[in-house]
Amino acid sequence: MGLIDLLPLGGDQRVPLGVEPPADVVVLEDDPQVAALAVELCREMGLQAAPFSAPAPFLAEYELQPPRVVVLDWLLEREIGSAAFMAVRHRFGDVPIVCWTGMEPALLPDMVADDARTQVVDKAAGVAPFQDAIRWALDELGAADRRPRP
Repeated sequence: MGLIDLLPLGGDQRVPLGVEPPADVVVLEDDPQVAALAVELCREMGLQAAPFSAPAPFLAEYELQPPRVVVLDWLLEREIGSAAFMAVRHRFGDVPIVCWTGMEPALLPDMVADDARTQVVDKAAGVAPFQDAIRWALDELGAADRRPRP
């Protein structure tokens, strides 16, 4: 049994917006309207985004090649944001995560707050902080490419 088997599949599993991998950004968001907004905001930045309403289908679809960035709604249905976060970190350790949440950042667990490859963005803050976080994530990728390999 793998880590993916521990995550619930969820209802619709994938928000149907007609985007097929490989996408630059994966959006794990169970609210279809919010997922569509995130996809549109990424598109405005010249990025292709694929929305998923549950982590298991995303992890199955991206088993061999990770996305460049993961946007994670911390309050996914059935409160599986922490399991999704751990699964992404386990499978794709260096992928930047934008934790897009409506929850107070101080209430998030230490594993999120202490993760240098994660940035928390409040959904209520509007569009600009979300897009700034995506730019930060892309900058993180560029910095990782410039780091010396062991």
